[in-house]
Amino acid sequence: MSKARTMKEKTDILILTNTGGHLVAARALEAAFSALQPSLQITTIDFIEQMISPRFNGYSRWIYFATIKYVPSLYQWWYEIADKILSFPQWKRRAASVGLASLKQYLDVDPPRLIVTAHPVPAGAVGEMKRRGLYSGAAITIITDHFVHSHWIHPSTDLYLAASERVQRGLIKIGIAAERIIITGIPIAPVFGVKRDHTQLRRQLDLAEDLPVVLVMGGAFGIWGGMEGVCSMLARFPMPLQAVISTGKNRKMRERLISIVKGSQHPIYVQGFIDDLPQWMSAADILISKAGGLTVSEAMASGLPMLIYRPIPCQEEANTRYLLDNGAAMRATDRVQLGIQLQRILSQPQLLEQMKGAASKIGRPDAAHTAARLLYKRYLK
Repeated sequence: MSKARTMKEKTDILILTNTGGHLVAARALEAAFSALQPSLQITTIDFIEQMISPRFNGYSRWIYFATIKYVPSLYQWWYEIADKILSFPQWKRRAASVGLASLKQYLDVDPPRLIVTAHPVPAGAVGEMKRRGLYSGAAITIITDHFVHSHWIHPSTDLYLAASERVQRGLIKIGIAAERIIITGIPIAPVFGVKRDHTQLRRQLDLAEDLPVVLVMGGAFGIWGGMEGVCSMLARFPMPLQAVISTGKNRKMRERLISIVKGSQHPIYVQGFIDDLPQWMSAADILISKAGGLTVSEAMASGLPMLIYRPIPCQEEANTRYLLDNGAAMRATDRVQLGIQLQRILSQPQLLEQMKGAASKIGRPDAAHTAARLLYKRYLK
């Protein structure tokens, strides 16, 4: 993914991230920097995997996935407690010390001119390096949700790139100076904003031209607990439709969903990871999913409204509120309401068009290039 470092080529930009949507944002920003100035030396690292430990990364991911799937109330409790604890400087410094020794060793060899973090753990570590006088370059944090948690914040961070005006207000509310915040949106591939001919695109994707397209996404790892319920609802839906379901990298989930939709009167295609997601989002009429920051950003850039079901507590609840407040989504709290809401959307073309317009209005397909241009001009030119 990243360019290998050599002794002759000093790193200009170091991007620290983790897996999932954080990695997608990091890749989009790296591509934008490379397009802007091909001579830049850019390195992108999974901070938790490579600078803390693979075992810790694996365990923490397992705990996270298990908690949000089986006991989301426990996750919400911990998230809210951590938000309060990490607002105290002494606890902030302790949390930010994780991985610090490895990061220092890395930077001693090749200190970059600019470090961009797209995950709260490296954001804290880089801020702590600056506080201790161990790094003198610029430290930038990209917040990848429409919510501000204390884990993202460090007093030594130079600049925050905010997903929206809502995030900007949240940062100012907790004492971040307005001049240290710029609204860019969450970095995504700009291809999500490309306008396409729907008729031609549906032919290309072997979709019926006269049926509404429902896209269902369960995240990169396919662990979303709502997928079985969504598929059961779609298989028995009383109106004509066609559906495309992505289970990400989860093969077992794909097999389960294939058995659920088998025999449905509707054409329902269950796929694994979708490589050409921008095309499928452009071809779809509505997206049923939870509300991850990157999924939301890609959908809005595509002008694709959402029907949100079983979002992860806290950050995805905040993303959901953001979309609802802007008219770009509806929400269902259970399977029955999910069917009712989908029927309402598909039976009212004017409503669907309004939602598509609202999605396009808040979409930021150029977020990665906006961020790259800004950071290059301010810190690298």
